[in-house]
Formats: sequence, structure tokens, C-alpha cells
Amino acid sequence: MERKVAIVLGGTNPHVSLINKLKKRGYYTVLVDYLPNPPAAAVADEHIQESTLDKELVAKIAKERNASIIITTNIDQANVTACYAAEQNGLTPPYSYETALNVTDKSRMKKIMWDNGIPTSKYVIVTDPEEALKTEIRYPSVLKPTDSNGSRGVHRVNDEQELRYFFPSAKEASRNQKVVVEEYVTGTEVSFYYYIQDYMAYFIDGYQRYNFRGRDNDVIQSTGVVFPAGIDEASYHQMHQIANQIAKAFKLNNTALFIQAIVNGDGVYVLEFAPRIGGGLSYRVMERDCKFDLIEAEIDSFEGKRVNLSSVWPEYYSGILNIYSPGIVMGRIDGVDKVLETEAASEFYQYRLKGAEISGDMSSGSRAGAFLIHANSLDQIKKCVRYINENVEVYDINGRCAMRHDIYDVWNEE
Repeated sequence: MERKVAIVLGGTNPHVSLINKLKKRGYYTVLVDYLPNPPAAAVADEHIQESTLDKELVAKIAKERNASIIITTNIDQANVTACYAAEQNGLTPPYSYETALNVTDKSRMKKIMWDNGIPTSKYVIVTDPEEALKTEIRYPSVLKPTDSNGSRGVHRVNDEQELRYFFPSAKEASRNQKVVVEEYVTGTEVSFYYYIQDYMAYFIDGYQRYNFRGRDNDVIQSTGVVFPAGIDEASYHQMHQIANQIAKAFKLNNTALFIQAIVNGDGVYVLEFAPRIGGGLSYRVMERDCKFDLIEAEIDSFEGKRVNLSSVWPEYYSGILNIYSPGIVMGRIDGVDKVLETEAASEFYQYRLKGAEISGDMSSGSRAGAFLIHANSLDQIKKCVRYINENVEVYDINGRCAMRHDIYDVWNEE
């Protein structure tokens, strides 16, 4: 019997679970990732050190291996490659290559949302800062590359001087050299997870983000999140309506969907969304607390199968705390065992192994790892965050302290 081959794009931590689940389904797993030692390489049958962004090369690899499935669950731009390579090899991805472009290129995404009445902030797409200055976009505003991974190049700016200063960073992170400039909307930032089947949204869970804005307008990034999201019932209902609007406007049928949004007194404003699983540990929270296995559902989606839409409302609070160590070569992390022994966290996932280079821009690529916290209240989650910050340290390859301890003050705010 000829073996089934799965091409997995990206060696992220969630893909460790993905590869193990694919193996249980009888797949021989071929990981494509340009890094020499990503987390998922340890469990893959084979690791090809190439870029997931090279869609022609991935299509060629899939053809040579007679792949049955080309899959990624949590990397935006790799989704484009997966859909393209699948179509080139006569396979059926969860959505078309054209749809993949619509949901990963923010200039396309924003236009389709705007045209279909999906609430989102006012925006312009520009190639240089002078274009942006001629528009009616108000400050503060946010600069976003139209097509990048991991929040690279995202900055909040407060005036013309800051826009000019940070614009090159946003443009450099964009492969098509275009930047979204959108008005900054204040409120509670949340992310909601759904599964889309028959163009209808099935709610799974949602969380509230605890963002920081670091020195020198660091990339806008999350220190962590708390499940469930602390918003009112009317906002939950509006989010559900928006999820259904997105499914129909973008022709999404059999796929996971997560939506990032701002909730305030005026309603819900969509920042962006993706028909995939998030890049962190959200999949693990939903597997444990909601009894919904997003990764198994995504494999079903890529295999063209219907998903069993069954989940439960979580009984507890859960938190994810991200550990940042920007601009280093990874050494070691101390204090993890102490945190787990005292039950300040239930699980820890290390994202970068010894010798790996960690990016210096405070994007998600600057995360050394993350803790999963399980608690009876939000206050207890916050106490665990403080304990972790006080007892964990990251060291670079030369033994120097390298963890950003200064970013967790947001957890002390009411």
C-alpha cells in the first residue's frame, strides 16, 4: 500500500501537535521550514529547509512526493502557499488560492470588509508616508504591512512625525511594499474563534488581549490573553453576526476562523481575521477547556471532511502568558520547573531552542516561550502572571539575562 504524504508548512509549536495527529492518521510527514531547528522538526519524519513562502518550490516538492495533503494551520502567508500548491497538484484546499490572497493581503481584506458592511476602522493603502498625510485619517493611527507574518512592522503613531519615522519599518515588512494606515480605535481588544461550516459560524471560545506598547513605539503586541473574553452579551451576539458576514463575503465554508476586534460603547470593530488557527496556544486551551480539537478539525478541513461541531463552555478561566526575549541567540530558560511545581502555570511551551536566533523587533518572533495558566478567577490569573514574571529568566547564549520583565504592568491595570 502506497504511503500517504503530508507536506506541513512551518515548524511552529502548534505544528508539533499537527504532525503527531497526522502521523496517527497514517501520514508520512514532510516539514518545510527555512529555520535549521524549528520546534516541529523534532517530530517530523523529514525536514526540508526551505521557505514556506516559495509557492512554486512547495508545489514542486508536493508533486515529487505525490503528496495527499499540503497543510498549515497557523501561518498567514503559508496559507497562500498551501492553497496554491494544492491547486497546482489537483488537491482541494479548504478555500481557493484567490480566497487565500483575499484573507492574507490586508489591502484586499479591508476593501472586501468595507464593501460588505463589515464594521472596521477607516483606512487607506499607501506606498509612501506623504500619500498618507494627504488623507483624512486621524491620529492616533496604526501602520500595518499589507502582507506579513507575526505582527512584524505594526506600529501605533500619534502624529505626522511618528508616521514618517515608522513608515519605513512597516513598508520593509511588506513583500508588496504597501502599507495600511488605519485609524486607531480604543476599547477592549478581543479575539474570537469559530468554525465555519455551510457558510455559517459555530462559536467555540474567545479571549481578551493584554497588549503592551513598549519603548520607541515597539510593535503592538500581546503579553498574553485571558479566556473567556470580558465583554457583554450584546457584543458576543454582534461578533457572531460578523463571523457569518465574513463567511459569506469571503466564501468560507469548511474552516476555522478567528477574528481580532475592538469592542467599545459604539459596538464591534474588526481589526483583521484569518480562516485558520491562531499562532499561539489558543488551540490548546480550546482542546482542554472546550473539548474542541481545532487541529483535528483543520486536518478534516484539508481532507475535505465535515467536522463534528460539538464543544462545551469552559468552567474555568485560562490565561496564556508570552515570554519575550528580543534580539538574542537563545541560551536557556530558568524557573520553569518552579512555576509548574507551584501550579502558577499548568503547561509551558518553549518556542526557541538553544542556538536559535530570536528577532529583535518585539513581533511574535521575539517570543522565547509561553505559559498556560488555569484559574478560578481573573484575579488569580493576574497573581500567576506576577509570580511567573518574578521567578522566570531567559538567558542568551553567553549567559546574559534577556527577558523583557518590563512589559507586564498592563496586568496590574483595572
